[in-house]
Amino acid sequence: EHYGLSLLNQDESIYTTVKVKGPRTNIFTFNNSEITATANLSSVTEAGTYSIDIQVKSEDNNLEIVSVEPSSVFLEFDKIVTRNFDVSLDFTGEVAEGYVMTDSQVYPKTVEIKGPENTVANISRVYIPANIENRTEGQKSASDVIVENVDGTIADKSKFTISSEKVSYSYDIYYMKTLPLTIDRKNYIGGDETSYTKVEISPQNVTVYGEKAVLD
Repeated sequence: EHYGLSLLNQDESIYTTVKVKGPRTNIFTFNNSEITATANLSSVTEAGTYSIDIQVKSEDNNLEIVSVEPSSVFLEFDKIVTRNFDVSLDFTGEVAEGYVMTDSQVYPKTVEIKGPENTVANISRVYIPANIENRTEGQKSASDVIVENVDGTIADKSKFTISSEKVSYSYDIYYMKTLPLTIDRKNYIGGDETSYTKVEISPQNVTVYGEKAVLD
């Protein structure tokens, strides 16, 4: 961490088998809680793969460490980087016939992802899935974001940190109705000019959105 590095695959436990010898009575009462295995990372100063020696120490000085297998382990380190991603709503399906979705939003609009450089560089987008199939009304809710890699697979969130796991979102769905657009010609002085006036209107229709009961 001092060098801005992160250990890759650190969620995977590392084991080593230690063989000891010594007085019979000591061996019978001895267990693995009395042994400490340490991987000293002081040589790690930049990104890359390192062979780290495993140092083993026994709390019982009457026992001798005969062998350690494996005696070293290969560990990979990468730079820690931070990148901002826009959060989008990923809609599937179509709203019910006669309805339209007019607005959608998420909060926060962006999230910050921090982790190993190769892992973060492999992320393509951050989104929330929303199924609007045959829906007739909008929704307000919150959901965990999904982080997707460039190959379309879902990223493992344990390999990085994200500033906001849960994002609020909303979208509006309204009934839609198309109405003819007309012009009322009026002469407040009096008389009828319809025989010699020509009026053109464009567009000839207007679409309005709102509650179905009102528009009906």
